[in-house]
Amino acid sequence: MYRIVFFDIDGTLLNSKRQLPETVIRAVKELQNNGIITAIATGRTPYNIEDVITALGIDTYVVYNGGLLIYQGEVLEQTEIEPSTLKSLMERVQAHKHSLIVNEQHGYSVLSDNPEHVLGLLGKHWNRKRMRLFDGLHGPVSQLELFCSFDEIHEYIETYPNLTFHPWSTGDSMFNVIPRGVSKAKGIASIIERLGIDREEVVAFGDGPNDMEMISYVGMGVAMGNGVDELKQVARMTTKAADDDGIVYALRELGLLSKS
Repeated sequence: MYRIVFFDIDGTLLNSKRQLPETVIRAVKELQNNGIITAIATGRTPYNIEDVITALGIDTYVVYNGGLLIYQGEVLEQTEIEPSTLKSLMERVQAHKHSLIVNEQHGYSVLSDNPEHVLGLLGKHWNRKRMRLFDGLHGPVSQLELFCSFDEIHEYIETYPNLTFHPWSTGDSMFNVIPRGVSKAKGIASIIERLGIDREEVVAFGDGPNDMEMISYVGMGVAMGNGVDELKQVARMTTKAADDDGIVYALRELGLLSKS
C-alpha cells in the first residue's frame, strides 16, 4: 500500500494556465483524510510555493530540486553551493552579460544588466515583494536561476562540473543551477527514512527532466501526459495531461481515490 505521495508543481499540480484545479485540491484532501501523507517535490523556491501549500494543507516539501528539505514546517536538511563556485559563476555571468537570480531563504536578488527583462520572463508566482537587485550575499544559496541560451549553457556545464543545470519546464532558456549530487530523489529518500517508509510505498508525479531521478527512484513514478518523453520512458505509469486531470485519473487507477 502506498503511504506518501509527492507532487511536482509546474506542469503537474498546475495546469497550462498555471492554475491549481479544484479537482486536484479535492483529490489531495481525500488522500489526507485517508491517512496518506502528501508532499511537494519541486524546483521552486520555498517562498514561491506558499499559495500552493496553503491551498493543499501541505507542510512537508522538497524545494530547490532537493537542495532544501522541509519536514512538518521545519528545516530538515540544506545543501549549499560552494562560495568559491558561486563567486566564479557570478563573475562569468557578468562577463558574458547573462543574467542570474540568486535565491536566499526569504527572497531573491537579480544580477543582470537588464533586470526588468528578467522579471518579465518570470511567472506570476515569483513574488516581486521578495525581489531586490543583487547587492551581495545575505545567506546560504542552494539554487540559482541562470538565463542564457541552450547553446551557451554548454560552456557553464564544462566549466562547473560540480554543478547541475536543469532547464526550466517552460523551455525559455532558463536553468535551475544546483550542487551536483542534489536531486529530488535524494530529498525524498531523506524524508521517507525519517518517516520509516520504504521507497516502494511512495508515489511521485512529475513532468520534466528534473523529475527523472525521482520518478525512477520511487515505487510508483507517474509521468504526466504533458511530460517530456524521456520521463515517460522511466515512469511506471503515464497518466493524462495536467489539463485533463491527470493526477486525479492516476490516483483513481492506483486505488487511492474513490471512483466517483
